[in-house]
Amino acid sequence: MGRRRGAAQHALPLYMYQRRNSYYFRPPLPPRKWLPLGADLIAALRRYAELMTTVDAASAEPFCPRTFGEVALVYAIRELPRKAPETQRVNKLEIANLVAVFG
Repeated sequence: MGRRRGAAQHALPLYMYQRRNSYYFRPPLPPRKWLPLGADLIAALRRYAELMTTVDAASAEPFCPRTFGEVALVYAIRELPRKAPETQRVNKLEIANLVAVFG
């Protein structure tokens, strides 16, 4: 488990950091490169909100899924093709049941 944020970092949202006099965004998924957001906190928060809601251009999937249905869809697109055919069939049935309950 990683260390907790420092005292100055507690007010910032997840994946947003302050280094020296600027704010940066470090995405949770690869490639985990630091993206500069600017020195102004308000402008940095606006840019952060745009990054969290935009579509990842490389995979054309939501960057930050908000509901279980979206998470299940991302799983079905990314992970299911890598599995054996029988496992895919069973997982599709399980996903359908889970989305019906938690969707």
